Amino acid sequence: MELNCASKLKEVGRLTEGQLALVMASFTEENQGAISQFCDVIIQTSQPRPNQNKPAKTFSNKQLAIEAVNQMEKALRVYEANDFIDDWTLSFNVGIDFQPLSLPELLQHHKQLDATEKNCDKIKLLICYEKGRVYTRFKEIYAGEFTNLCNQLILDSKTVNRYIEFFNLSSSFPRMIICGINFTDIMNLSKEIVQLLSANQGLRMRLATPLKGLTVKADLKVGSEMLPHGKEQLREFSSSYDWKSGWVLADNL
Repeated sequence: MELNCASKLKEVGRLTEGQLALVMASFTEENQGAISQFCDVIIQTSQPRPNQNKPAKTFSNKQLAIEAVNQMEKALRVYEANDFIDDWTLSFNVGIDFQPLSLPELLQHHKQLDATEKNCDKIKLLICYEKGRVYTRFKEIYAGEFTNLCNQLILDSKTVNRYIEFFNLSSSFPRMIICGINFTDIMNLSKEIVQLLSANQGLRMRLATPLKGLTVKADLKVGSEMLPHGKEQLREFSSSYDWKSGWVLADNL
């Protein structure tokens, strides 16, 4: 049916504008209006649709580093506001039933998740610092056999050196740990961040200030029925996005 209609329309398309005008003149106004609407539908439907997904903006490492330094400045203002021991409590619920929750309750749940995520990021950086400190000591002890030691520990030497570099960086700027920049972004932008800090003595000195004391609390027990169980059908996943590293910073630009 579709091919037959397409063939007939193609045949009509071979007529000149004058020939079409003569044919249309023989139709009633009602038929002319119907044909005109039909043509409008064909023209509109055949128009190329604009791409709904806007091309992702790309940013240089320098631009991302500037955003990272701005974020450090904001985080330090909050951190420096008091001398209290920093609280990195991990407290959140998983798999709760959203149906009976009101909007304020959902917002409170999101606030709890957001706070826990930020604390997890800081804990991760503290762990990376300590791993870098351990690897630095390994390197001092096994200077000539470090590569062999990495092999025994099933560690890539590049990975080890990355942690060592983070240890060096965070030893120079301890308060970078509480600034909300993740390990991947810090290491990816480390060169640019250090260059920016070298031109900003005030921020450099604030980041070099020792961390306050902190507490880490966590008491989370989750039954398997509340965790992802893989019984649902595969959810739609868009392949049109490019989730590169640095997206947390790029989303703010």
